[in-house]
Amino acid sequence: MVKLGIVGKGGVGKTTVAATLSKLLAERGYEVLAVDADPDPDLAYSLGLDECPTPVVERDDLIEERTGAPPGTTLGAVFRVNPRVSDLPDRLAVEVEPGLRLLVVGRVEDAGEGCFCPAAALARRLIRHVVADRDEAIVVDTDAGLEHFGRRVLEAVDWVVIVCEPSVKSFKNARESARLARRLGIDRVALVRNKWVEGVDGPDVDVDASVTIPESSKLKRLELQGRPVWEDETVREACEELLDRMLELQRG
Repeated sequence: MVKLGIVGKGGVGKTTVAATLSKLLAERGYEVLAVDADPDPDLAYSLGLDECPTPVVERDDLIEERTGAPPGTTLGAVFRVNPRVSDLPDRLAVEVEPGLRLLVVGRVEDAGEGCFCPAAALARRLIRHVVADRDEAIVVDTDAGLEHFGRRVLEAVDWVVIVCEPSVKSFKNARESARLARRLGIDRVALVRNKWVEGVDGPDVDVDASVTIPESSKLKRLELQGRPVWEDETVREACEELLDRMLELQRG
């Protein structure tokens, strides 16, 4: 089975890559669960859905039921930090198409609440369960930045896929993402150079596989029309190349 964590700085195109890899895995016969762990969840739209399901972290009754404390409870309260979550993917995931489902988790950690928030405890436990215990292909579209490495929610993935754009800040994030992935013991790291323009070198990052997606005006039109992002041939072809390489290396 293949389990992917898609990471990178905000705005680099993580969701585009996550949606396309999810679709390609489903086309190859995998049962796929795409997980949106971004605080501003948009993966549903990149997958071609008309609306986004309610994120798990916004289901107040569920949070209280599973953690024993209402949302917003913070420092000093007693609640379950490892709540039961094994039934939630099957209950809450929506079908995008046969073989491809979407689970919208939402923000894993609210500003100022840290690990003391019941919603965050449920979200983190759910993502860890999905990545470590589910017997299906998993693609996790993470929040921007590096915090998911500190929360260790991705430590059981087979691949960390770093998405970067041609900017100094994105290069810095890519280098640090690769370092932290290796530090977590994740053996395989891939790089997607997205929105690339001619004449720009990529970041100096030690990765096992990499591809380049050129800047695309068609992708922007598709997103405005609410169309699936993999209908852009440049995106699809690059992600197919990357997936071929990752699966080849994973098979050994």
